[in-house]
Amino acid sequence: MSGRDRLWAWIRARDGEMFTIDEASAGAGVQRQTAAVQIWRWKRAGLLQGSPHPVLRVVGKPMTQYRLAVDYGPDTPRVDGDGIIRDRQHNFDVPRAVWATFRIHRCLRRVDLMANVNSGARARYTEGSIKYYLESILIAGGYIIQTNPGCRPFEYMLAHDTGPRAPIRKMGAIWDANLDKVIRPELGETIDA
Repeated sequence: MSGRDRLWAWIRARDGEMFTIDEASAGAGVQRQTAAVQIWRWKRAGLLQGSPHPVLRVVGKPMTQYRLAVDYGPDTPRVDGDGIIRDRQHNFDVPRAVWATFRIHRCLRRVDLMANVNSGARARYTEGSIKYYLESILIAGGYIIQTNPGCRPFEYMLAHDTGPRAPIRKMGAIWDANLDKVIRPELGETIDA
């Protein structure tokens, strides 16, 4: 989790309570400069409000207090220097979205999977990223099987539901946090082996 993500999580956890930049920096465990820049950007985008009454410090100038004005959700908003909220350039939620969809529907064609993970979401998942996750992690790890091999359209069925957390690629292997297990498909390992 990056410093920006920790800061956003800390601000959301305060549930509208006022805070200063120093408090945010200490509470989120980030450098003061990082906290100051991010708070300034989020304030400029309208996600935070500044208090008209600064808090007096014992030494130095008064500090402005801030509070959460708009809860953007758990995903950290990416705001540029002009105060414009930008979509994420990289979406690291593909595993979570695909895994949750398979746990709900159990058996899907690739086009149905694309439609399900992209329905109602702010983020859009590309066909390439979904195909990569399917082939390199779920199929290679033995989590899903192809029910009609060699036929089109491809149809996949969930063979092993290990829990709510999506298997991910970590250090060149597949990591299943539900089982606390490392799977190395290149050595012929699968989830059931």
